[in-house]
Amino acid sequence: MASLKRAPAVAAALALLLAGLAPGLELISRPPEPAYVAAPAAVPADTVAGWVVDANDWLDRGLLGVRHRGSAVTSADLGEPLVILTDNGSIVYPVSMRSPSGPMMDNIRLMPFAEQRVVVTGRFVARDRERGIVVDRIAGAAGAVQTGAFPVRETPDSKLIGRVTALSCWLGRTDTGLAHARCARDHADAGEPLIIVSDSVYMYYPVVRDTMTDPPDFTKLFRYIEQKVVVTGTVINRGRARGIAIKSVAEFTPDRSSETIRPGDQR
Repeated sequence: MASLKRAPAVAAALALLLAGLAPGLELISRPPEPAYVAAPAAVPADTVAGWVVDANDWLDRGLLGVRHRGSAVTSADLGEPLVILTDNGSIVYPVSMRSPSGPMMDNIRLMPFAEQRVVVTGRFVARDRERGIVVDRIAGAAGAVQTGAFPVRETPDSKLIGRVTALSCWLGRTDTGLAHARCARDHADAGEPLIIVSDSVYMYYPVVRDTMTDPPDFTKLFRYIEQKVVVTGTVINRGRARGIAIKSVAEFTPDRSSETIRPGDQR
């Protein structure tokens, strides 16, 4: 009798056991779950510390420090890009790897820090001796101006042979031919700086001697995008950066004399 009384309980326990096993039996018939693959470790961001300066004001007159903030902001409003002057006297140019947007996008982000020391985080792009950075974050930093720390040399009546191109396209892209020419023209149309890359692969920034009245000197170079040219003017070496105050630009032809900038001027 006792065993008969326990029968319903045993049956109920057996039913629960079978119900618990059912999901497990069903899983066996499914394809195995894919193994979990950990996400790749994040690539450490590149960081550069330095001063936010107007490229033209720095190369032309060596303006650096908060008392020159007004001049830097005025020049930036005219389209001159703000750049990062490092402690060793080189310039890191903020560049855009997206569709052309012109220098004003980064200028707007950098303008609150004009003539101040900052730490910029992003991704470096480089071509030979020059560096740019695709900006991610900007933060203020402490530091004093190193007065007189950067040597300067000007070489008037220089003749420079090189190719005209857009800054971001030259620093950040490896394509050539029509694709590169299209990139340069699109970025130039958006207002991005044009530069001259010499045959010895030095980059020269076009300097305007009076930015209070003149627009950036990219206008003199626009018709020569992705062409080889002969540029005459005053070459400026300030710190480790180079510029040229342009007097004239002409298309290069083989009968023109070779580059006359002395190697010692290309520090």
